[in-house]
Amino acid sequence: MKKMKNKVVALLLALVLTVSCGTVAFAETPEEVDYNGNPIVVVGGYGGAQLKLKENGEVIWYMNTDDIVRDLLQNLIRILPDLALMKAQHPEYLAKTLRPYLEKYLGKFRTDENGESVYDIEPTLEPTAESAHYTEIEHEADMDLLTHLEGIVPLEQCYFLGFDLRCHAIDNANRLKALIDSVLAATGAEKVDLMGQSYGGQVIATYLSLYPQEAGRKVENAALFVPAMGGAVLAYDVLTDQVELDERSLLEYIEFGFGWETDFHQLLNTSPEFLVDDIVKAVMPQILEIAGTWPSLWDFIPLDLFDDAITRLDPVKNAKLIADTTYYHETIMAKYHENLTKAQEAGTVISIIAGSGAQALSGSKINSDGIIPVSGATGGTAAPFGKRRNDGYRACGATCSDPDHYHVSPSMELDLSTAYLPENTWVCDGLYHGMEEFDEFSRALFIRQAFSKHPLQSVHEDPAFPQFHAASNASTGVLARFNRSAEGYLSGDDTALLVKNYSASRLLVLDISSANAGIDFANVYRVLAPGETASFKIKGKLPEVSLVKTDVTVTYTLLGTSSATPTAQRRLDFTILNGPPAAFDADEPLVNVDAEYEYFTFTGPIFGFCVKKSGLSEFLNVLFKILERTVKTVTSVFAK
Repeated sequence: MKKMKNKVVALLLALVLTVSCGTVAFAETPEEVDYNGNPIVVVGGYGGAQLKLKENGEVIWYMNTDDIVRDLLQNLIRILPDLALMKAQHPEYLAKTLRPYLEKYLGKFRTDENGESVYDIEPTLEPTAESAHYTEIEHEADMDLLTHLEGIVPLEQCYFLGFDLRCHAIDNANRLKALIDSVLAATGAEKVDLMGQSYGGQVIATYLSLYPQEAGRKVENAALFVPAMGGAVLAYDVLTDQVELDERSLLEYIEFGFGWETDFHQLLNTSPEFLVDDIVKAVMPQILEIAGTWPSLWDFIPLDLFDDAITRLDPVKNAKLIADTTYYHETIMAKYHENLTKAQEAGTVISIIAGSGAQALSGSKINSDGIIPVSGATGGTAAPFGKRRNDGYRACGATCSDPDHYHVSPSMELDLSTAYLPENTWVCDGLYHGMEEFDEFSRALFIRQAFSKHPLQSVHEDPAFPQFHAASNASTGVLARFNRSAEGYLSGDDTALLVKNYSASRLLVLDISSANAGIDFANVYRVLAPGETASFKIKGKLPEVSLVKTDVTVTYTLLGTSSATPTAQRRLDFTILNGPPAAFDADEPLVNVDAEYEYFTFTGPIFGFCVKKSGLSEFLNVLFKILERTVKTVTSVFAK
């Protein structure tokens, strides 16, 4: 729990400060992995490596979140009046009060107009095997990644890259190169495995792009989890001063990490003003004074936003920063497919595992894992958040044009036929940034791809690890899939729906329904113990058509729990594959992801507006689903 608390606090600080086809079952985390024996080089997320002042060795990063929170709480009596004044349109008072804290925790991280450090700072870990060995690591940020390794591989085989989070990705990729050489020399091993999370994925991808042939000789597996390869929309929102926190996504993020069974996000269907937005806006000018020329933030700008963002820099004063980050975008980021393919051909097994299905926490309407756009993490094409491709959509095929390879997500939001590596990219819908340890599928896949003797060579190899997966833990309650199709798809061969209880509580299934699929489910009322999977027989006839999006909604109630929202739903996306493709409407290529709840369409605009603004729409939808199922059950009993 402490680890998750630190993740949440670190996320908030980042927003405010860092801104800085056969029958298959559910995949499980393996008890053990066929470890290949290689040394493992770990590259952590942004801000995950310690930094120190050269002059006296004082550690000034990784920030201790407990100390920061304690510092602010001790001075709460000074801050509260400023918050009140800020709500009265006087943000300058809060900005003045918070300035000393920003100077205290971030002041020494200033970079000049060229992106070079004002203070003489360096990582506490040198890029050598001795310095980077896991026994030398004392700070919790890097050690968090050992969650993936402890009990699976010998920890003495692990080495951590020390890097300066402010530097260009190319600079840190060269530090990675030096560390790999040192580890190989010190251990006598022939190859290493690389595992990287978030920014670590960007650094590893940059290394593979710069040195593909060398990597083929020295790196066996490179597993990139939620990688910031194509940048982070957070950086764009920060540097253009457009951060506007998405409260619902933040709550879902926290629920997922803590495994909360109470769906607090259901109680937040309106968009109230959120105090953190005001705080961010108050301190943003001071943040940009310190971090506005960090090279890494400019390297984080997604390709499609780069031309717009770069206009914020002065072409004369910031000429070197502009030249360096432009080179990175044009030479590395724009050519990942070409660069990573070369590394693959040279012998490195590269795996990309991304999250999707969330609006960016910083406010942009982009399909993401909360931080990293799924298009940037994968190179795939994504519809805007809240939209999907219309029925009948066929893959673009820009990177993979094989007609036997279907790379479109069940929700029809994502097209991975345009990805950097379509055959080696997995996407977990509903998986938030850095949360792989809380989803058994993602963790099992990451473990297999990072350091096993037999990593999957493609997304088609093992039906237990399909390219698209719906992330699950106690907060999501259940996961459902059909018994004879790959997860997320539905065909005429399927005879039952498999529902697994991921909750920590026993639950009673109250209703299962499917939109526009022409099917229903028998014997719905069923109690499932934690971890139990039940099979629900399909009734009705599936339409003989393909490339049509449908969904399955499981309504349930938790038993023996005091959850504030004991009755809940999970809606899962499916694509029907059962005949000739539906006709694609080129005039309306995008449609809304979810239509308005069907129960409110007849009520008129005024009532519908009131329901939405009251925050009761999801609750009422659950209620109507239960009533509808009750009527069906009673009717069928009397019919007999």
